[in-house]
Amino acid sequence: FAADLYTSERGNRLLPLINYERLYGVAIYKEVLYRRGVFATTVARAPLFDPAEEQRRLTALVTTLLENPT
Repeated sequence: FAADLYTSERGNRLLPLINYERLYGVAIYKEVLYRRGVFATTVARAPLFDPAEEQRRLTALVTTLLENPT
């Protein structure tokens, strides 16, 4: 499938969007869906979690896994 993506006409049209997705994440999907009338706005809501707290939790989990590799 990946090889077909690079050689097909559809793939040639999709590659720029895939590149934007890698650069901008979900925002590009929201913009496309907004332009197609699916979303009323592209404004993103605030995250439901504290990113700093999630980073601390992730660090603690990775540290525990590295200290106790069973």
